[in-house]
Amino acid sequence: MMEQPDVELERWKQQWHALGGREDLARSLAERVARDGQKIRRELGLEVAAAAASTAICVWLLVDSRGKPVVAVACAGVLLFTGVWVTRLLTLKRASAGAEVTGLDAFIQLTRQRLTDEIKWQTFRRRSLNVMTVLVVPWTVWAFLHRYALYRSDPWLGAAELGLLFGTLIALFFHLPRKLRGLEASLQRFDSLVDDRTPR
Repeated sequence: MMEQPDVELERWKQQWHALGGREDLARSLAERVARDGQKIRRELGLEVAAAAASTAICVWLLVDSRGKPVVAVACAGVLLFTGVWVTRLLTLKRASAGAEVTGLDAFIQLTRQRLTDEIKWQTFRRRSLNVMTVLVVPWTVWAFLHRYALYRSDPWLGAAELGLLFGTLIALFFHLPRKLRGLEASLQRFDSLVDDRTPR
């Protein structure tokens, strides 16, 4: 059986072969590095803002519930998870977000490093989803029993709340592995493209 060609790789090769020497290639990579840096900084800002919002919500819940044990345990879990999440993200991406490099080899190395960091981050997100699911299921059972009378009087409310929760989890279970495979394929394409294009 003939191996199917990688259409995206061939498209990338055509674009890169249209460039001239190392200076043109370095200029193209410099533009990509700048765009990727802006994207990473936006992502960091959004994640930190989301962490701050979840922390504020937990504080409000603790005050509103007057420190009920169930709420306190749930908020402690959320805060711990948020702390680990943000720490891992900053550890992986903060260094390369504002990196400034010059020269073709340095641009190639930084682009490869950012792709590798993104693969590590998406792998962490996928594993975190498994942990989140383990924590969410017992909480959902407790919430259902606690709100059973309300759900019984208004079944659509229960269907909407539980459907949104489990629908989101199911969507993430399909989306994250697919995104990870796409990133790994992009890294392979990039390495193949650089090997093919960079003069020895």
